[in-house]
Amino acid sequence: MAGGLMLVAAANAASFFVRSRGFGSIFGSAPNSSPEALGFPLEIWRAGQTYDGWILNYAALPWNILTGVLLGGLFGLVGVLGKSKFNDWVAEFEAREKENRQIKLQFSVKGMLVVTTLFAIVVAATTSWGSSHHLLGAIYFLGPLGLILTAMQPDKIPWQVRIVIVIAASIGIIALALATGLKLGMTVDQVMFGIFVSWTPQSAFMAFLLTVGLIVQLLRRPKALEASNSFNLAAATKE
Repeated sequence: MAGGLMLVAAANAASFFVRSRGFGSIFGSAPNSSPEALGFPLEIWRAGQTYDGWILNYAALPWNILTGVLLGGLFGLVGVLGKSKFNDWVAEFEAREKENRQIKLQFSVKGMLVVTTLFAIVVAATTSWGSSHHLLGAIYFLGPLGLILTAMQPDKIPWQVRIVIVIAASIGIIALALATGLKLGMTVDQVMFGIFVSWTPQSAFMAFLLTVGLIVQLLRRPKALEASNSFNLAAATKE
């Protein structure tokens, strides 16, 4: 159910780039130079204009929330109907993870190459662009991809460690965005709003696609492999 709510929240954030004629505010320009708005399926906010004296259109807000609840309920129904299979997959995943929990951190050669390349790109962009709108745009639209690639490259480590990597990297990138925005004369609110409308859709949709891809992969795997995994899972559970 949380997945459905997350997708609707992401659609509300992404609607900023559809409903707005310009994106000046997230790059430091005056928001009134081009109308900006967001909301899915109904518009709930517009910069420089008001709804009966309010910036938010409170009458439309419940309908957007209802959309999220309905989509989330549909996802939740799928989860309930397939709970037995999903629980088996989660148990299998946790059993596999136990093999890696004793390993603190290990980078493959490919992983080191990717991380080094990403770091070089960040340094080059910072040096070339400095405090510019280009650097801010790169953070907005390439930040989530960089975080995912960085987290996926270390080999044979638990997913909990990957979360720590993502959080640490996210804080660093957000700090860089704030420093860049402040040098451009922007407020903290403008920078954080830009991160919200650009990072939320990318993160939510990527998480959704990865989850669906994993489910499809598990559904299409050979039955013999599934039976072998079930046997190994039963043995691990007895131990």
